[in-house]
Amino acid sequence: MAAAITSQQTAASRASTPAMIGEILILGAGAVVRRFYGPALQSLGLLSKTTIIDTSLATRSGVRAKRLIDDDYRTFLSTGDLSAFTHCVVALPNALHHDAAAEALRHGFHVLCEKPLAMRATECSSLADLAESRHSLLAVNMVRRASPGIQIAAEVIRRGWLGDVRAVRFIYGGRYAWPAMSLEPFQPWNGGVLADMGVHYLDLAELLLGPLNPVRYHDDFAGGVESECEFALRTASGATVDISLSRQRPLANEIRVMGSVAELRMIADNPNECVLHSDSPKLGRSLRLCTSTANSMTLVECFVEQLSRFLAGDISDKTLASGRDAAQTATLIEWAYDNRRSSQAHTVITAAGPRLSPGKVYVTGATGFIGSHLIARLHRDGVSEVTAGYHSRVGCASISRFPVRYHATDLLNMAHVREVVRGKRYVFHLAYGWDDPEAVNVKRTRNVVNAAIAEGVEAVVVLSTMYVLGRPGGVVNENCPYRPIGGAYGRAKAKMERWCLQRARHSGKTRIVLLLPTCVYGPRGSTYTQQPASLAREGKFCWIDGGSGTANVTYVENLVDAMLLAAVVEEAHGRRFIINDECLTWREFLGPVVERWMDSIPSMDAATLARVNATLRGPGLRDILRSALRSAEFRSTAKRAWLAYRRRLAYMRHRSRLFSRLRLNWLGPTIKKWASGAADYLQASPRVDFGPRFSDPPPLWLVDVFSGAKDFFSAERAHRELGWKPAVPSEEARRRTLTWLAGVIE
Repeated sequence: MAAAITSQQTAASRASTPAMIGEILILGAGAVVRRFYGPALQSLGLLSKTTIIDTSLATRSGVRAKRLIDDDYRTFLSTGDLSAFTHCVVALPNALHHDAAAEALRHGFHVLCEKPLAMRATECSSLADLAESRHSLLAVNMVRRASPGIQIAAEVIRRGWLGDVRAVRFIYGGRYAWPAMSLEPFQPWNGGVLADMGVHYLDLAELLLGPLNPVRYHDDFAGGVESECEFALRTASGATVDISLSRQRPLANEIRVMGSVAELRMIADNPNECVLHSDSPKLGRSLRLCTSTANSMTLVECFVEQLSRFLAGDISDKTLASGRDAAQTATLIEWAYDNRRSSQAHTVITAAGPRLSPGKVYVTGATGFIGSHLIARLHRDGVSEVTAGYHSRVGCASISRFPVRYHATDLLNMAHVREVVRGKRYVFHLAYGWDDPEAVNVKRTRNVVNAAIAEGVEAVVVLSTMYVLGRPGGVVNENCPYRPIGGAYGRAKAKMERWCLQRARHSGKTRIVLLLPTCVYGPRGSTYTQQPASLAREGKFCWIDGGSGTANVTYVENLVDAMLLAAVVEEAHGRRFIINDECLTWREFLGPVVERWMDSIPSMDAATLARVNATLRGPGLRDILRSALRSAEFRSTAKRAWLAYRRRLAYMRHRSRLFSRLRLNWLGPTIKKWASGAADYLQASPRVDFGPRFSDPPPLWLVDVFSGAKDFFSAERAHRELGWKPAVPSEEARRRTLTWLAGVIE
């Protein structure tokens, strides 16, 4: 059952902006301006009155306005012609909000500032005082206040439909995906996930329930910025408020308000409705409360609402957050950061293990699965200066809780690589790219190794893979010949290895060591950890040969031990080492990972899986369209269709392009007759009975990754020459992995 509640927002209010406003000044041109402010201003017809100030041409890419000025906001506010401006939007990094807003207020502008208004409550209060003294409007872009769903929730609470509110939970998390054009989101002075997303939920909790009192807070802060946190608070009436946030893993992403007679639930990413759950006969067991279709809003439209109210000076309701509101929220964030403690749930606890001698470290591929665990170990061991090479800024969230130095190294640029390795004692080369693997990745490794030799680096540890040795059967050790599998990936790694071993003969004082780990698993792992569970949940996993093949597996923390030993053991120079914890069957290894879905997981051999894919998937769209283009009946039908002459000419002129690109958007009704025949063909295609759970077959790559082959990779050389052995026993390694996985897979 659904019930519509009239929202205070109307289409008219969203479109209304004062006719007499002057020019609009936006300080900063980052992602929030590109994704939201720009489209919102365009919707309001105000781009022609907007000027954007930013120092980075790259950041401003894709931003439209009347004027784009390449300048520092301080310089522009002190020397530019400001006479035409009446309103200012501050969209700079968090740490600059206070200074920029204060300067704009001093010039007499009305100011709308991105959250948080400032990093300290006293700064928020001082801005509120300044705005009042200048008779200017100061607002904070708490855009979720503008959503119909929040207004519905406020109305439900006001009407008492929930009874006495007893508990509120805000849960939001996922892998960090904000398209930031700088590393500012990962700098300590800007705060982490609490200052970024938590500020929204603290604001909403106070909007709905009144002032909050902090109770306890913990996060995973380790000198950088927190990426996970949990904050417990209470209202004046004693209701509990719990906020759980993550930049690393998916969470429920919901808001729940629990009362004495009913519960209100909202999906965080759906701004237009709530669901009321109740045992009350009057309310019904489940009531969907939604705004009317005319008033439903996207997130961009929420920005339109905020902007239109700000420009109109409309502070009649609580849609706009004030400087005083921001001060209350900042007080809570200050308390949290002043009382933070590390969450043991997110702290890796390992045995003492090997350590590096003092010195600077550079890690390529630092933001990946293995790289992030290496960074965590280096921090735990007190390595004072670690430079983390990254490919994508988004990936930096995986290591942002540590005080590392980020470096976007172009590994194809030798001069650039030499610059970053200069002065380093150790280099760990983990990076790998999928663009032209054999050419690009071999060259990248050559540059890293040659740069390290030229700059006098003590040791370079290069991560390879068991795939270079293939699956010859029986016991596999470092003396086995190269038989790379895994397509271009395996071939590139084998080529890289050969070059590294040859280069090690003439590398001067720089040691070069290669590690060949087997299947690496553990918290934050994908291929051998999260992916099988995700596939099983979706009904797309199967055992290959009953899961009887050999799983050669290594826990990620044990691999990190081997990497550190390889860097400090002098005798390891010019050698390669297989790193493998244990050998067991795939069913034994993955059974606990997919246990929840075990009863519905079939077993197939390679031939059966290939046949299932061919028959269950049927002919693909590419096959169908190619057949259509080659069909004489199709061509004849096209000739008789609407505007046949023009379409026949277009067909003949672009036939070759259509064959290659399969673009048939101009066919219109001519496809109908052929489509009917295609449907009959598909219906008549033989199908394999794959069980009721499976609408799509398991992917073919399962045969390669979880093969039925029986190979036993020996780590005897690593035991003997590196002194390595798995410090984390398999039982403990799997327990940690399953604990992490339980928080990721619903």
